[in-house]
Amino acid sequence: MMALIEALVADHPEALSPLGAGLMTAAHLGIAHDSRSFARKFGLAHALVLRECTLLAHEHDLLTVESRGDKSQRLFYQLSDTGRATLERACDDTDNNAHLSAAGTAKEYAS
Repeated sequence: MMALIEALVADHPEALSPLGAGLMTAAHLGIAHDSRSFARKFGLAHALVLRECTLLAHEHDLLTVESRGDKSQRLFYQLSDTGRATLERACDDTDNNAHLSAAGTAKEYAS
């Protein structure tokens, strides 16, 4: 999970904070699809998560807000098409880097 978050932030430093990349990764991996659950699981203030969800949805088109709870302000979200494509590229990058790293380690071990 952390490698994917790091890859997302590295690829899009102007658009993604570690929190935003974490939200996208959690949605992708099925860990959390709403702001309250994400905040609880990762020990964050719900207000910070709400703000980041809004930023990702309205300014960067990386999330789509499905609904909002009136009382709790909980946002239910999913990756937008743009967010899904961004995440798939980051997954490919982390897979390629993992293979390169594993090959390098195997080569060092064989020496």
